[in-house]
Amino acid sequence: MNLKKLSKLFTRRKTSTGANITIWDEMEPEESAMVQALNSRSPGGFWKNLLLVIKEGAEKFMEKFYSKYGHKSIADCASTTAAFDDISMLAAKEVQNFWAYNGQETSTRYIDVTGLGYLDPLGTEQSKAIMERWFDFYKKSLEPTMAHLKIVRPKKDDEDESKYSTMIEKRAYDVLGSFLPAGARTNASCHMELRNWDEKLSYMIHHPLSEISSLAKETFDGLCERYSSTFIKKKVYEESENYRKDFMEKFSYERANLEYKNSYNALRKGFDFSTNFQHNIMLETHYGDLLESRPVKTDVPKIVNECGSYRIEFLIDFRSHRDLQRQRSALQRVPLLTYFYGFEEWYLEQLPEDVRNGALRLIDEQIIAIEGLDCNDEISQYYLAMGFKVLDVFTVPLADLIYIIELRTATTVHPTARKIALQMYSSLKDSLSNVKLDIPIYADESEDDFDIKRADQDLFIGDKRISEITK
Repeated sequence: MNLKKLSKLFTRRKTSTGANITIWDEMEPEESAMVQALNSRSPGGFWKNLLLVIKEGAEKFMEKFYSKYGHKSIADCASTTAAFDDISMLAAKEVQNFWAYNGQETSTRYIDVTGLGYLDPLGTEQSKAIMERWFDFYKKSLEPTMAHLKIVRPKKDDEDESKYSTMIEKRAYDVLGSFLPAGARTNASCHMELRNWDEKLSYMIHHPLSEISSLAKETFDGLCERYSSTFIKKKVYEESENYRKDFMEKFSYERANLEYKNSYNALRKGFDFSTNFQHNIMLETHYGDLLESRPVKTDVPKIVNECGSYRIEFLIDFRSHRDLQRQRSALQRVPLLTYFYGFEEWYLEQLPEDVRNGALRLIDEQIIAIEGLDCNDEISQYYLAMGFKVLDVFTVPLADLIYIIELRTATTVHPTARKIALQMYSSLKDSLSNVKLDIPIYADESEDDFDIKRADQDLFIGDKRISEITK
């Protein structure tokens, strides 16, 4: 590390009270971590600590204090990014199944991803045929579905023609994406602190799906290569590894789908809301003014989470489950994708009649074909379309639930996810009805529409969409 060169990359400020501020991004993650870690043992401040790291090297510090002695907070000060291209939808969900995940994924709501292909773990003629039938239906149904949608939602006089066409195209992706199998390939990325990579991969490496366990192993090996002082010499405890392996064997996927076969009515038409706890007195006396005065587009402060927690069970298609799964403030189970709860009706209702009839035949035929595969329930997920419903179970505190409701009730949200968010809103209002406050929750209760704002959510370079440039 060259201090003179790096100094040009720092942004420095000094306050009126004599405090010194330094902002940086350009150091290697392990160097950045150690400069910060030295604060706990050195009064020198940033620049003196930086000189010490330059002199001694960050590797020695990370090896001694993180890898050998387990000062985990040091690795919280270093972060890195990994991109995962050509992985299945199932693998993308597992990468994202972590409270500290930050990243993005290719959106099937905005892009035709059939060009990325699919992952067929069985590799038989029968399994390949299942995948090809889903993809063929998607491709041949795209044009007639867009033509039908233009009839259902004609262009308004004041709407731009280009934006209208984009909106129709995206709506068609919304509909037909339900027929993509969970084995369809996608691209995702993740940015996390080194400590969180360590913790996430230590469980993910024991995942029952070989695609996912291999992804974890190769990622860990890549981190070992790049940040050897942090990862390679980390202590490994056999009892801990056995514990993680046992956990992943039992809890990688929630088997509630199978448990609920004999108690389907318990979900009360696919949605159930219960209150774990709600401190009405605290809401009224301690946070009343704070909650009642909150303006629109302003998050509820996290401290309000101490006032309530809720458990929500609902049926939702796997496609929209993928959207709601991004709300990592909620504690969530990972549902096993099956065909038990059926195919989400909304998708079928959006199709022209002849295409819908073909879709119904296809679904029945594909279920029979999937039943004939020689594989377990985890592997069969690859071959199931994302329009099949799963049972989601959320445990979420009050402030985070309000955030989810306000975010996911917007008309640009996928209709089947928006339906659940509106049910959350109604249920939360009922739960808060005994609280002597007028708590504003800024949900959008307007009617569903082909919202022209969908066209404005695309990304452009000049006048061309990113998806067109990068095909």
